[in-house]
Amino acid sequence: MPDDACPEPAPDWARVEGDLRWCLIEGRGADGRDVMFEALQMKDGARARAALHNGFMMCRRDEDSTANFLACERSDPARLRIVARGVIGLPPLL
Repeated sequence: MPDDACPEPAPDWARVEGDLRWCLIEGRGADGRDVMFEALQMKDGARARAALHNGFMMCRRDEDSTANFLACERSDPARLRIVARGVIGLPPLL
């Protein structure tokens, strides 16, 4: 890694849960909200992860929340989906 490159942020799961809560519940009328709800109900994990990513990118709040979402997504995409499903009261898919 070059000296001037910024290290990737460590995933902050509590923060991503808060950001997902804002996008899915508190951010009424936020772009991407419907896309995220549909993504969380999909059975196909790969399609669901892509749709969740697209929905979050549409309703993201700021660059810090986006960077953290991406760090969580890279770290453990299955856990990210579980966290997002939990925000709206859906059980994890097995």
